[in-house]
Amino acid sequence: MNFFYLTFGVFFLSPGIVFSSSITIQPKVDSLLKIMASTSDDRTKAELYVEIASVLRKTGSDSIEYYAELGYDYSTKVDYSYGIASSLIHIGRVFVRKHDFKAADSLFSAGLLVIKNAEPTSDFKLLEIKAEILEYKGWAKLSQKEYYEALDCFYKALKIYTDIGEESCSLLLDVGYIHNAVEDYDLAEEYYNLALPCVIKKKDINNQITVYSNKGDNYAGQGHHDKALIEFFKSIELIKKHEKPEISSISATILYNIGFSQMEFGESKKALENFSKAEDVYIKLGNINYAAYCQLYNSKIRFSLSEDRSLLKKMKKVYKIAENYNDLKLKYLTSSTLAESYTALRLYKSANDQINLSNQLKDSIDKKDLRLKLRSLDLKSKFEIKQKIEKDRKEQELLETKLGYQNKLIYLLLGSICFISIGSFFLFRAYRQNKQVKEKLLINNEVLKRTEERLYESNEDMKKYIKLNKELEQFAYIASHDIKAPLRTIQGFSSILKKKFYDVAEERERMFFDYIEKGVKSLNLLINDLLEYSKSDTKALNIERVDFGELLDDVLLNLNFSITQAQAKIQHSNCDITLNADKIKIKQILQNLVSNAIKFRAADRKPLINIDLVEDESHYNISVKDNGIGIDEKYYDEVFEKFARLNTQDKYEGTGLGLSICSKYIKEHNGNISIIRNHDHGVAFIFTLSKNMPLTKDNAD
Repeated sequence: MNFFYLTFGVFFLSPGIVFSSSITIQPKVDSLLKIMASTSDDRTKAELYVEIASVLRKTGSDSIEYYAELGYDYSTKVDYSYGIASSLIHIGRVFVRKHDFKAADSLFSAGLLVIKNAEPTSDFKLLEIKAEILEYKGWAKLSQKEYYEALDCFYKALKIYTDIGEESCSLLLDVGYIHNAVEDYDLAEEYYNLALPCVIKKKDINNQITVYSNKGDNYAGQGHHDKALIEFFKSIELIKKHEKPEISSISATILYNIGFSQMEFGESKKALENFSKAEDVYIKLGNINYAAYCQLYNSKIRFSLSEDRSLLKKMKKVYKIAENYNDLKLKYLTSSTLAESYTALRLYKSANDQINLSNQLKDSIDKKDLRLKLRSLDLKSKFEIKQKIEKDRKEQELLETKLGYQNKLIYLLLGSICFISIGSFFLFRAYRQNKQVKEKLLINNEVLKRTEERLYESNEDMKKYIKLNKELEQFAYIASHDIKAPLRTIQGFSSILKKKFYDVAEERERMFFDYIEKGVKSLNLLINDLLEYSKSDTKALNIERVDFGELLDDVLLNLNFSITQAQAKIQHSNCDITLNADKIKIKQILQNLVSNAIKFRAADRKPLINIDLVEDESHYNISVKDNGIGIDEKYYDEVFEKFARLNTQDKYEGTGLGLSICSKYIKEHNGNISIIRNHDHGVAFIFTLSKNMPLTKDNAD
């Protein structure tokens, strides 16, 4: 369970904190109101109302909106830019507390516009409040899952803080959290490591606890639960050492995360203890849906140890809570746990019902995740284009500034020409420099114009690419969904039948069960490969050390049914070699070529397929030779085009995408593919793979 970012809780102060703060703050508010009553100056009133709102901000009081609006009215009346911007921040924070993030975002944008139009813009107070507005605007974007827009705001705020010589530990945490959310784990850890010495230096214990907890989340997201536990325990030790309240959402979340990592790490008893502690805290805080996660995992662990049927009622109770809170993830986890429990008790009908329910819930979650991913991709594209335009604009402004300096030099020399005879020389030099700058400016203007045109064309191409990528991912998702639905049913029922009859079945019948299980696993692998291909345009090659012989064996196992049915004979030589390649893509190339050789077989002879590997100085040369119906030489280039088909659909099934996919993957490996006619029957596909493909970062260690 991925609870919301811990430091973001600054907006939602607990009642106890508000009460204790009110005791010390109310006298200060009363004192400011007395000063207010004794003045008739609108500027002074604007400053006082803004200060009252700032004081009340620490308490989370509902009256902050009232005083902030008065501060805004008086500041607008006297054109007090700092007061207008401060008031907009306070009102925007009120909307954040109400979870109206779009309204808050609009108010923060208005505040930035006020700062932009203020004079002078370099005023320290205005720069400080601009950074603050950018930070809050980033949080509003983050709440709407607009991660790259939020990053833009946070980066700008960090730059301002750096320029004015201030440190912002919380901003470093925010940037780290966003990189974690978009699965840039290395960057997330980099920013957490930058934030840690900052919070230690400031003795900010709350954010130090958050750094350790977020680092643990980052490790857990990568499956490194041993490292995650180390960071979680550091945060718990800090809570105990500094006597922080144990009944808080932060401590509960950390306890839950410890329990989850311990469960994944196989430490069941310790996990039970921490889930129970987290559940107690969540219940005291009134967070019933969070407590339900703890109840579910407690029940799951206890059932695995005892198979106590009474625990099924507790799991069903958790499902009711998930329905009340419309928590899709909790519903899915509960139904999956119930399915496992019913299967262990041999209640197969109930188990199958829960399997179907969990599959439906998983599909709903996948659809939601897919929509978020596509939206994130679109935002990232817009963010990168915006950065490029901003960079070009700054370069243009820099060039124009330089021209302005040259013009000033000319005017200075013209004023001195009657006193200094040598001034004519400097004037000529300045004139020449000015002319060169003007010519350079004209050239750069033309270059910039062409750059903007190319950028516009690239933007249009990118839009088409994004649209095509969305369609491809949606196609892959729909195709995999349509295949996986009956496949899950087969898997569910075959699992039930195997559990019931495997021990009493004959050896030949057991072999049938094993064939079904292997077939389902192989088909699942094929579906996953299809999904990987749909992401290939946005995902870099994953180059690793690949045992070509083992990979070929996997391909032949996947095609075992087709090979057996066609009575095909497969021969291969020199394939026991290890090479650098993307395993999934090379596997799909081989599977495509071998399955085509089986599909396009001659009616009067059994398929004979030879696979051979030969290496030269720079490439591996791999041939797949068959004795099938062959291909007319005039179509040798055409077959590698998308949707190219040389035979009718009723005779040979297919989409015409297979060989185009092979060609694409081979080019990514700096290779080529070609066709040659065999001397007797059929053709041979020969493709090359570069021997110099560098391993990706994760595989180079």
